[in-house]
Amino acid sequence: MSSGPISKLKKKFQSVTKLSDTIREIRLCKTAADEREYVQKECAIIRDYFREENCVYRRRNVGKLLYFYMLGYPAHFGQMECLKLIISNNFGDKKIGYLGIMLLLNDKQVVQLLITNSIKSDLTNTDSPYVVGIAITALANICSADVTRNIASTVLDLIEGGDTYIKKKAILCAVRMVRVLPDIVDVFSPCIFKLINDNNNGVQMATASLIIEILRISKKYADMYEPCIPVLLRNLRTLVQTGSCTSDYTIDSVNDPFLQIKIIEALRWFIISGINQTQNMSDVLTDVITHNDLTSKNSGTAVLYEAITAIMEMNTSSNLRTLAINVMGQFLVNSDPNIKCIALNLLLKVVKIDFRSVQRHRSTILDALRDKEMIVKRYAIELSFAIINSNTVEYIIEELVEFMSKNRDNERLKSDCASGIILVSERHAIDKRWYFRTVAKVLALAGNSIRDEVIASLIQLLNEVPQLQTFATHLLFIESTCETSNFNDFSEIKITPFNPLLKICCWTLGEYGDLLIETQQELKTILPDVYKTKTITEFHILKFIENCLSSKCDDSTKNFIITAAFKLTSRLGSSYSDKINKLISIYKISRVVELQQRSLEYDKIVKVYGSIKNDLLERIPRNITKCNENKIFASETLQNDLITDIDEIHPKILEKEEGLEAKDNKCIPNIQTDILSIFDKLPDIKKYDLSNAAIPDEAQQIYENQDGIIFKILNSILNDKIHIKMYIQNNSNFDISSFNLKIAVPKYLRIELYTGNDTHLQNNVQNMITQSALIYNPNKKKVRLRIQLSYIYRLENITHQFDVDHFT
Repeated sequence: MSSGPISKLKKKFQSVTKLSDTIREIRLCKTAADEREYVQKECAIIRDYFREENCVYRRRNVGKLLYFYMLGYPAHFGQMECLKLIISNNFGDKKIGYLGIMLLLNDKQVVQLLITNSIKSDLTNTDSPYVVGIAITALANICSADVTRNIASTVLDLIEGGDTYIKKKAILCAVRMVRVLPDIVDVFSPCIFKLINDNNNGVQMATASLIIEILRISKKYADMYEPCIPVLLRNLRTLVQTGSCTSDYTIDSVNDPFLQIKIIEALRWFIISGINQTQNMSDVLTDVITHNDLTSKNSGTAVLYEAITAIMEMNTSSNLRTLAINVMGQFLVNSDPNIKCIALNLLLKVVKIDFRSVQRHRSTILDALRDKEMIVKRYAIELSFAIINSNTVEYIIEELVEFMSKNRDNERLKSDCASGIILVSERHAIDKRWYFRTVAKVLALAGNSIRDEVIASLIQLLNEVPQLQTFATHLLFIESTCETSNFNDFSEIKITPFNPLLKICCWTLGEYGDLLIETQQELKTILPDVYKTKTITEFHILKFIENCLSSKCDDSTKNFIITAAFKLTSRLGSSYSDKINKLISIYKISRVVELQQRSLEYDKIVKVYGSIKNDLLERIPRNITKCNENKIFASETLQNDLITDIDEIHPKILEKEEGLEAKDNKCIPNIQTDILSIFDKLPDIKKYDLSNAAIPDEAQQIYENQDGIIFKILNSILNDKIHIKMYIQNNSNFDISSFNLKIAVPKYLRIELYTGNDTHLQNNVQNMITQSALIYNPNKKKVRLRIQLSYIYRLENITHQFDVDHFT
């Protein structure tokens, strides 16, 4: 039997399998390892054929290779074989070759320059429109700026040709060309006015796409294409009012919804570009809304959505806007959760434009909170907060609190809802006691989902408003012991397992525990019935502290408890003080360094500095830096609160360091001026090239907020200079743009702030902004910074600030 090269070649030919057989074999693989082994074996055979320049099975081998590529396996070695297929005269070869080019190549690879002449030749092929069709489809997917310059004139000839099938493909290819090379717009401009009057729906839709892309590139073309608006309006009116479309274009009794959507989108871009034909557009868009059935399926809903979006961009009458909002309200009662999400998202954008009209759908929006889909609940929560004002706050907050009580298993929902309720209640509170009753309920329902910044905000609020202190202390204590069945039996006192509620309750007990005992009878006249049946004694407080320290709460909460217990030694009787000191002394041998340090410090104060202990444990001085202590209950946003100068933040520290008396906290008449003046004296920002390297392990995270901003800092000290490098990331599901960072320092420091490497933070920590600063500290005093972050998050301008005062 011969074993020469011919017999070997025959053996290889026999081993070539069809694509269908290959797919069947892969589907029969039981494990991923078996699949990888089979694919590697087939790829090795395909490489051998490519190396031997085998033309017989080239198309079959490329087809199998493309299938492997779609499964996720590398197939780059087949690029040149695809080029060989497209120069073939066989249509089947060309079809597979162009498919391979679209999958394996992109506009950034130099290899595509080799196919320019082949594509140009196929585009001028007059024998078969199908060859032209697949060539122009491939070009529309991979063309780069260089290829566009060479082939744009050929594509223009196809657009001006008479074949409708080729014409619409050529227009879509022009859309791609305009996107990759905006300078080419003038080449296609003359033919647009003719194309928009074409009778074919496909050509009209492709032309509308081309107009949209041109207007998206630059608004300067809007005036040039303004004569197209009457034609677009006429075509849209024809589609809406008459049944001129054939059954091929009708979907769910809606005449060509795809073309309607494209025309409305083109009109919206004219509106965005500043073209004012409001009256004509309003009439046609009103027809679109009135002629589409709200109960129809996705086709009619999609057209209505696009029409509503266009109306919201127009400076039109309130009647048309109200009509659009009413349609969105009817979307909310649709059984499809996708349509509900669209309606809620649109209303969230519209609420800033027409608050009153959105308010009419308040009950429907709150009904969405009871939906089964989690995404619908999220949008409903966000919109519920947006429609709250001083008239509706009590009703909507009650609904949201009920929503929290029914969704206790979802920690993320509880956290967002609880933080929002506390902030919005603070902004629109009808009175102080109602506000804190609401806060007490939320803290009890939210459990451990409350963020730390919410706790800090509540502590600051209690410090600033004396009228709330004893009232809030009583409510929080009752909520923290709500699981106690017999309140009079001291051995049965049970505490809440939730750390945030324990933290704020222990802080208030430490500060105002004595007031709670003294004013209890007065409180019962204003407390709700649920709180009137429980009388709190000093022994209740002692037992509460004892149970808290023996509970399974986290270390940071125990730190709160120990500090509160020590403060209570100066507020309760001497017999209770001795018992509390014994409880605190237990932690002198704790393995937790922070707890051990606190215990030792407090023990030393009792033994060594007992004469000044009561002075040390006085209540925290009331913060009166704000002109109006009740401003937190006004309808203004919390972000407009007064930002004090950084030198006034730590007056006691400054007094110690500089030998000066602490500054008096005075009301500043112009809040807006004060906000802006903080950063007036910042040095000019210098340019500094920062690399987007990985974050060093030594960098410390010092800040994180609800928008997903993560702020880490790394500093190095050399003599009187401190070099700071800041790393900012975005951990949320939405992008953050226009990011800006500012730093203010005390007068005895000087700072040079360098520009960051970017102003855009992609979602889910896909990128990072790095920014540096150099601080000069000639007197080597304590370094304190106030950092302000401003950015755009979900179309809203947001500003946050925080202080940094620890540098090592």
